[in-house]
Amino acid sequence: MDPKLIKLFLVCSFHLVLFYLLLHFKFSKRFIFLKNIFVKIVFSIIFFLIFFFLNNLLYDNNKYTLYIIHAAFLTIWYTELAFYLEKHFWRDFLQNQLPFSINLLLSFVLMINAGYFTLMFIIRILETNRLY
Repeated sequence: MDPKLIKLFLVCSFHLVLFYLLLHFKFSKRFIFLKNIFVKIVFSIIFFLIFFFLNNLLYDNNKYTLYIIHAAFLTIWYTELAFYLEKHFWRDFLQNQLPFSINLLLSFVLMINAGYFTLMFIIRILETNRLY
């Protein structure tokens, strides 16, 4: 198999996991049709295929645009996860002892770090010449 396709598959898998986490934990509570596991899997497969073809197209043409698109998607995923973390984890864990703004700041700091390290990992994967 082509190393380029393996790298793109691995990178798209990271985004797929984050997309599925958002579908499962955040949006399935708001939208009733997302409670069905089959619907979530279909949406995830469609997202993966579109994102994979976009990555394949941009990998050959312009890698810097590819990096910006990955950074943009990671920003969306981790911002949404930061809101979810504040609402459903910190409020329960800290028993509402801290104000909303401090909980949100704590969530954003954690998710910004996670997004930064994920982006650096993705860039390292895309820049490698060999996979072993």
